[in-house]
Amino acid sequence: MSVLGMAVDTYLKMLRAPARLAAGRLGGDAAEIALDRADARLRNLAGALLGDDELTSDAIRRRAAADERERALRLDTEAERVAESGRQRAERRRDSAREQRARRTERAETRARRERLGAAEEKAKALNHTEEALEAKKEAERLGKAAARVKEQRKRGART
Repeated sequence: MSVLGMAVDTYLKMLRAPARLAAGRLGGDAAEIALDRADARLRNLAGALLGDDELTSDAIRRRAAADERERALRLDTEAERVAESGRQRAERRRDSAREQRARRTERAETRARRERLGAAEEKAKALNHTEEALEAKKEAERLGKAAARVKEQRKRGART
C-alpha cells in the first residue's frame, strides 16, 4: 500500500471509531453495515484516484464482508421470524389440545352423570316395585284376614 493509501486508511479508521459508536447506539447492525459499505466506497474511490491497487482490493474485501454480514443479518431475521411462527403454531396446537381435552372431559362427565342418573332411576324403580310389592302383600294379608273373619262370621251365623 502506498504512503497516500496508508494515510487514507489511517484517516478512515480515525473517522470510523466515533461513527461506529453512533451507528451502534442509533441504528444497530443495519447502521454498522451501512457504515462498512460507506467505508468500502471511500476506500475504492481513494484507491482508484491514487492508483493504489491494495486500497482498492481492501475496499472490495470490505464490501464483500459487509454483504456477508448483511446476508447473515437477513438470515438471522428470517430464522427468528420462522421460529416465532413455529412458537405461535405450537401455542395454537397446545390451546387446541387443551380445548379438546376439556370437551372430552366434559362429555365424559356428562355421560357419567347420565349413567349415574339412569342407575339411580333404576334403583328408584326397583325400590318402588319393592314398596308396591310390600303394599300388595300387606293388602293381601288384610284381605286374607278380612276373608277369614267373613268365613268365621258365616260359620257362626250358620250355627245359630
